[in-house]
Amino acid sequence: MHYGNPHAGSIMPLMCALGRGLSQRGHRFALVSTAVSGETWVEDFRKSGVDLHLVNDINDAARKVRELRPDIAHCHFDTQVATTIALALTPAKILWHLHTPRPNYRQRRLLPYLKNLMKYQVIGLRVNRFLAVSRYIATELEYWGAPTSKLRVLYLAIDTKWFRPPTAEERAKARSVHGIGDAERTVLFFGRDRDHKGGDFLEKALARTAGLTVIAVFTDPHTLDGLRASRNRIIAIPPFKDMRELYWASDRLIMPSRREGLGFTLLEGLSCGLPSLANRIPVFAEIGPELPGLVTVDANNPHEFACRLAETNQIRFPIQNSLMAERWGFDTFINSCEALYEEISHPRKVRTRATAAASRL
Repeated sequence: MHYGNPHAGSIMPLMCALGRGLSQRGHRFALVSTAVSGETWVEDFRKSGVDLHLVNDINDAARKVRELRPDIAHCHFDTQVATTIALALTPAKILWHLHTPRPNYRQRRLLPYLKNLMKYQVIGLRVNRFLAVSRYIATELEYWGAPTSKLRVLYLAIDTKWFRPPTAEERAKARSVHGIGDAERTVLFFGRDRDHKGGDFLEKALARTAGLTVIAVFTDPHTLDGLRASRNRIIAIPPFKDMRELYWASDRLIMPSRREGLGFTLLEGLSCGLPSLANRIPVFAEIGPELPGLVTVDANNPHEFACRLAETNQIRFPIQNSLMAERWGFDTFINSCEALYEEISHPRKVRTRATAAASRL
């Protein structure tokens, strides 16, 4: 994978869990990743016993993967094309895992269309499976040319034992770290990209309400200026190692995103029992419409969004943690990956098993 974050985020603990899980089941697993200076996750990763190879760039990653002579190469974050070319003449099975939605979705301009045609239908001839992190992304991939016969949805996962509801003491400590009083109604917003994360939607909604404290994480300067113009307290902070503390300190997570591949942030917040207010986009409907603390509204309607924001209180939903663990926990992801690897490595064996099961029925 091409990973440029000095913090582990959600994906590195997931890769670590996958490596441990598959190794315990008798498979050989290695992670090849690009890296940046100041990583906080490398030592923890290596302590877990997972085979980790750090490289400088995508081309180095592809060369290292070829040296490792894998049976299966599961490619994330921009490593797909270089790795596929590097393994073109080998017997390795190749999987492309696609995480990110396209901003120009449903605008079939000639140059992007030709580029994606080359990617998915020419280079993609050597690919065994195209994996989408959600049904929404799968629809996009199909539109841009990924063959439906090779297309699958493979949901990612979070550490539901780590992202759990806080005790009263943990919550009070998390709030005190950021100077949040007991009575403050606090909402949490991750605003790295104004257009992607819907910073303009939030500005318009906050202009119609008052009395909230907004924790704005890694939010672009333009959006921060707009948020500060409202009658609400704004706490702007950079990303740091333990994001769980922010879920514990907050009373509601807000995600007015225009598009998301899946939404790790939403999964983590819900797993911490945090009520969440999200834009009514298809991918959020996949996460769990039955969850008691998840509310979706049309973020294009600032009045409706502001009304929902004004309803923020300090009620949490601890039951969400067990509901999330069942569908979005590490074990589910590890089992899905192992089944997929078995399917592409021994397709006849899998078909024979399925036929035998059908015969017994």
